[in-house]
Amino acid sequence: YANPMLYVHKNFRCILVLDEKKLATADPPLLNRFEKQRITIDDTLTENHQKIVKILRTWTQQMVSSVGTGNINAARTSFTQKDLFIGFDENETLQSLVIDIMTKFPDDNEEAIVKRCKAALIDIASSDGIIRATKSNVDPGEINLWNNVYFRNVTDEHIPRQNHDCLSTFFGHLAFEDTEITRFIINTFSNINTDVSECLKDFFKCQVDKLSTFKTEAQLQNRIKRFWEESDELMLVLQCDVTTVNDGCIKLAKFIIEQFQNEFLRKNPNKTKYVCIILHIQRDQNYMSSFNFMCGWKQVTIETLTPQEKHLSTILN
Repeated sequence: YANPMLYVHKNFRCILVLDEKKLATADPPLLNRFEKQRITIDDTLTENHQKIVKILRTWTQQMVSSVGTGNINAARTSFTQKDLFIGFDENETLQSLVIDIMTKFPDDNEEAIVKRCKAALIDIASSDGIIRATKSNVDPGEINLWNNVYFRNVTDEHIPRQNHDCLSTFFGHLAFEDTEITRFIINTFSNINTDVSECLKDFFKCQVDKLSTFKTEAQLQNRIKRFWEESDELMLVLQCDVTTVNDGCIKLAKFIIEQFQNEFLRKNPNKTKYVCIILHIQRDQNYMSSFNFMCGWKQVTIETLTPQEKHLSTILN
C-alpha cells in the first residue's frame, strides 16, 4: 500500500508560483497548504529602476495630456496611454522596459537609458497617437524629435532607426543595417488575410502560417519544426488574430518557436533565420499585449502591412 506521508529534510521548502488571474479557479485544498505572498514586477525593481520608471510614467502621461489641461491627467480626455502605445500595460510595460534596457546597456547614464526607453515606446506607438501628441504637454522640441524618429527615420547613438510605413520598408531598412535581431513581434491593424509573402518577396523567402488554422499543438510543433530543420525559407511568419486566438496559444507558439530556434542556432551558429509574429488588432479594441519588453523579441507597430500609394510619412513631409 502507498503511504501518503513523505518524510523530507527539516529545511525543505516548496514554492508554488501561480498566476494571480488563475487564483479564483485554483484548487482550494492546495492553496490552504501554502502561505500566500503576492509578488509583482514592481517588487523586483531597484531604486534606479524605480526612478526611471517614474520618469517614464510622467512622460507617457504628458504625451497623452493636451495643452491647457492643467495637471497631467490623461483620464480627463479620451486619449490614453493605451491609445498611443499599442498593447500598453500600466502594470508591466514601463517596468519591463527599464529592466531590459538597463540590462543591455549597463554602462549608459540615466539620460541615455531614458532616451533608449522612450525610443522603444515610440516604436510601438500608433501614427495618429504621435500626431495627437504634438498638442500634448511635452516640450515641443522633444515632440518634434520623436515625430521625426517615427515618420522620417531620424536616428542617433541612442535611437535605433525606425520605419512604420509598411512591412517591406521595415525589413528593407533592416536588411542594410548591422543588427543581430532575428525575432520580431509586429502589431498591425491590417486584415489577417493580408498576403505577407507578397509583401516580403523582395527580401525573404517566407513560410507564412495563421495560428488559427492549427487544431492541435502537435500540428503547430511539426510545422515550426519543418521551418527550422527542413526548409530553405529564411523567415517564419505567424499571423495571429488577437480577437479570436487565445492568449495562451500565442504564448505557446512563441515558446515552441524559441525552442526550435535555440536548437537551430546551436547546430548552425553561422546561419541566420528570422521569425516574426504578427498580431492583428482592431483599432477600436482595448488591447493589452501578451508580451512585455523582457520577452526577447523586438516589438514594433506597423499599422498597414501592404505598401500604400502614399504613406502617411510622405504626406506629412
